[in-house]
Amino acid sequence: MKKVKFTSPYGVAQYPHISSPDTKGKYADNKYKTKIVCKIDSPTALAAVERIKAAAEDIHGKAGLKKYMPFEIDEDAGTITFSAKSQYAPLVMDVKGNKVGKDVRIRGGSTLALAGYLVEFDKGVSFQLHQVRVKSLSDDSFDFEEVEDGYVYEPSDDADDSFDAADDGDEDDGATNGSALDI
Repeated sequence: MKKVKFTSPYGVAQYPHISSPDTKGKYADNKYKTKIVCKIDSPTALAAVERIKAAAEDIHGKAGLKKYMPFEIDEDAGTITFSAKSQYAPLVMDVKGNKVGKDVRIRGGSTLALAGYLVEFDKGVSFQLHQVRVKSLSDDSFDFEEVEDGYVYEPSDDADDSFDAADDGDEDDGATNGSALDI
């Protein structure tokens, strides 16, 4: 089996499963994986595409250029998306090469570079993930603008913080529960 060392450019993580394998959902395959999205006009992303094409041709001959390669170019969105996966947990490092602890959760929106091998398989070339370098982490929070008037929660002294979905606090007076279907 032929394999070629490969390092991606920095890109924005999409659906990362780097801290733990993907075990739930439609596309779960129990592997560590991520996609990174780069701008289509990025010289480093375009150079990475050319390196993948060269590796595919080296591994499969001229037919390699017609087989699967671990990137997608979306001209409409102006992006290049690189895909990598592995059955083993990758080494995760910060920009200075220090190992990042397992307590750090890498979320979508984080800026990453990926390293590993372009590996031969019968349908083309895959990107086998070995290392991840984190340039920035996404905190997965939202920035809301402050609103002057609107709902403000004010707890009462005797308020029970628990919520029972079966008890909405209204007495049963024969009225409906306010479902959209009641309109």
